[in-house]
Amino acid sequence: MTLERTQALLRTMESLSMTVRTPSSCDEFGGWHSVEAGGNETNPTVYPVDGGDEICKALKCRTKETCKTEDGHATCVPDYVGTCWGWGNPHYHTFDGLKFDFQGTCTYTIAKYCGTDPTLEPFTIDEKNDNRGSQAISFLRVTNIYVYGYNISIYKREVGKVRLNGVITSLPVTLSDGKIRVYQSGFRAILQTDFGLQVAYNWDWHLVITLPSSYYEATCGLCGNFNQNPEDDMTSASGTRVSSIVGWAASWKVQDQDPFCWDSCQENCLTCDESTRKLYGGDSHCGLISKAPGGPFRECHSRVNSSEFFDRCIYDVCLNRGATRILCQALEAYAATCRDQGATVYDWRMPSGCALPCPENSHYEACGNACPASCSDRTAPSFCREPCVETCQCNDGYVLSTDKCVPVASCGCDYNGRYYKPSEEFWDDENCSSRCRCDPILGTVVCRKTSCKAKERCSVVSGIRGCHAINYSTCIGTGDPHYTTFDGKKYDFMGTCIYQFAALCSEDPTLTPFNVKVENNNRGSKAVSFTKTVTLEVYNVTISLSQEHPRKIQVNGVFVDLPFSHQHKFKAYISGVHGFIKTDFDLRVSFDWYSYARVIIPNTYANAVCGLCGNANQDPSDDLTLKNGTQTSDEIQFADSWKVGEVPGCSSSCNGDCSVCSEAQKQPYKGDQYCGVLTQQNGPFRQCHGAIDPAPFFDDCIYDTCQYKGHQDTLCTAISSYATSCQSCSFTDAAVLL
Repeated sequence: MTLERTQALLRTMESLSMTVRTPSSCDEFGGWHSVEAGGNETNPTVYPVDGGDEICKALKCRTKETCKTEDGHATCVPDYVGTCWGWGNPHYHTFDGLKFDFQGTCTYTIAKYCGTDPTLEPFTIDEKNDNRGSQAISFLRVTNIYVYGYNISIYKREVGKVRLNGVITSLPVTLSDGKIRVYQSGFRAILQTDFGLQVAYNWDWHLVITLPSSYYEATCGLCGNFNQNPEDDMTSASGTRVSSIVGWAASWKVQDQDPFCWDSCQENCLTCDESTRKLYGGDSHCGLISKAPGGPFRECHSRVNSSEFFDRCIYDVCLNRGATRILCQALEAYAATCRDQGATVYDWRMPSGCALPCPENSHYEACGNACPASCSDRTAPSFCREPCVETCQCNDGYVLSTDKCVPVASCGCDYNGRYYKPSEEFWDDENCSSRCRCDPILGTVVCRKTSCKAKERCSVVSGIRGCHAINYSTCIGTGDPHYTTFDGKKYDFMGTCIYQFAALCSEDPTLTPFNVKVENNNRGSKAVSFTKTVTLEVYNVTISLSQEHPRKIQVNGVFVDLPFSHQHKFKAYISGVHGFIKTDFDLRVSFDWYSYARVIIPNTYANAVCGLCGNANQDPSDDLTLKNGTQTSDEIQFADSWKVGEVPGCSSSCNGDCSVCSEAQKQPYKGDQYCGVLTQQNGPFRQCHGAIDPAPFFDDCIYDTCQYKGHQDTLCTAISSYATSCQSCSFTDAAVLL
């Protein structure tokens, strides 16, 4: 069945005077009637067959379908369309009208075909939630749709795109000869199938699923079983009825890669007192939803129950301390639902302070065309049958290109049912044997045969298919500084100037140049030094992390808001106590703004780098190679050869009082209350011992802690160095109380 056929079925329903899910046909329990035009909810006119046509008698329709004849052919048409939605923090409304709130942050099955009819197309829709600013509040992050053998994922903030079998793909997309179509309408991604399933997600917090009544009593998940009875919606995945919302939702949990997700708030759960609720119920906040007369939603109240949205608006706004962004989301959810039901919505953005800025070459329309002109279909608005939507409409002479409005002459290429921007490159197959590019001059896709390098494999990483390294090498500078090269060579160097930590030293044109520098300084003792600043130079940009500015990152000398990205070439962000920089060629640089610096390179850079971190050729014996190419056994001579900058008073070794601890002085710090915690057989790091030898970290810990006479910060820093290395190998250490 094609999309055109589905639309024809819906038009047929209209010609039969049947309701396509209008609020006036929903009873107080969420059940749906087929109402004749001019009829009413109390006395509905139901059409079991089309005028008793003889042809229909031979056709067996499903429970909630009606036979319709056209040109002598009989067709079973669904009686109505059910809708399930989730929005905000998240508030859910099942196909049968059950309303509930659930703050779990794992992945859950929201709707799935669970019937036995082999003629119905199976599908599954999962959603992944996450926290945003509070552990007590969760929001929708990812919607996964599995249908016709495809996995189509819609991610938060990836506007104009979806992930098709894991690969980021620009909209619109047509699959399986038209059985699936995904496109942008207003601020939402819309997925439609030929059997009537529609999924709409606004790339942020609002998910709407519609399904024809052909699936009556054949669904399961958080959207319920679609049998017009909300009383039995809370049925677990095992088929048993449950009374707890958390227990029910948890039964529909799907395994994902998030080990820290949970099904309910465990601690610091927020509440909202009555006086605050009353404040946010006024006309300047959530009261706009129910305001009548004169309210922006006054013509919608008879179609969509305003009290449900009003109550949940207060809940969200209150828990988020009156945040305007949350208020705007709640109002937008009601506005979108009203428009879906054909109600006129008046301006609500101005009185609520929710003005919507539009991107370049577009303008705001409160009731714009739901089928925007795009590079793939410039005539779409002319044939659109969908109700209007709130949108940023492209200006005259411009059309939608993924997530931007561009001049018609600047459109990209359509290729195998997908759209690519001008000059966009991509792999045409799963083996990375055909590299393609949308040629902006020819207006077509041009491909060439190629392959990944010997040390690479073809895989999808962060939604992008490409040639990725098989393994990686890590170099660390920690403490005062104790260095471990890419090849595992360990040495100490107390220089306090600026040094080349790691950089590309090869002429290989396929490798992207980079240079990581470190500056060290003394802290209270001339006998030791610590990493003060880490700087990465890449793509003609300089990114710096300095002990002087904790939890801040500078780009070309200017502090930037985090997370920060630059032309999709690199991104900078904070995770835990570390600042991270990750490039598109998989270089990773991190610093804890205190003393722990780390560089991770893909194995494509093997034997192509130089500096304090060595050459990454898997041979530690030649790591102490001077800048002029000769080898040495003198660690100070080696490191000093990689000096690239001076700072006032800097030196290559200790000057003045350079005394170090004797063995007797070190002895107390070997105990379990100090560095001994690292090597305890039953200690918090026991699971890591088999993967990472704690002995070098133990020795460094003793040296540093002794030099600073057991100072707590020095001890904690030394222990955390081993913890960080363990975590990089997926070992999580227990809490260490010092």
